[in-house]
Amino acid sequence: MLGLRYLSVLNRVYRENLLLKLSLVALVVITWLNYKDAASCRADRSVILIPPGAKEAMSIKTDSADEAYLRQMSRYVAALALNYTPSTIEGQFAELLTLYDGSTYPQARKGFEVLASSVVVTNLTQAFYLQEKITVEPEVQTLTLKGLVLRTINSEAQAPLSEEYKLRYKIESGEFRILEFWKYQKDQPQEPQTEPHG
Repeated sequence: MLGLRYLSVLNRVYRENLLLKLSLVALVVITWLNYKDAASCRADRSVILIPPGAKEAMSIKTDSADEAYLRQMSRYVAALALNYTPSTIEGQFAELLTLYDGSTYPQARKGFEVLASSVVVTNLTQAFYLQEKITVEPEVQTLTLKGLVLRTINSEAQAPLSEEYKLRYKIESGEFRILEFWKYQKDQPQEPQTEPHG
């Protein structure tokens, strides 16, 4: 009788142990499925922006953005990089550098410092006016800005110039990052560079 009781208790402990193991496996599977579902939701997440004065809503995802957002950001970059006076250039370039990717930041900073010192020395004032719609090429992550540049050197107005600028960017973790910004000239083969041209 004692042997049967012992086997009965042992059998009950074995079944409880099996039940606990199965419960643990079920919890691990449910946790893993929950993690995969949350990760896919994060990847598919889109933020809709409607800034003041915007004509349309803009959306940005973790690795891409719609054309309205890209055009707005290129206008912002152009305003900081291409419209300046000797008294505003340092602050504008400092703000612009916060948009640069870490891999291209040192080279861009050097280029902006050289440009800023020449602007102060020559007393250059520049204004850039967009003349055409900004061209967005999402497959190569490039934006093209065409416009009119008006310069004044030592209070003497220069002839207006039609210029084209290229902006190579990336969207990383939902943030717009500049890789390169340069003046594009069709008659010369150009290597993209991070140094700005004013």
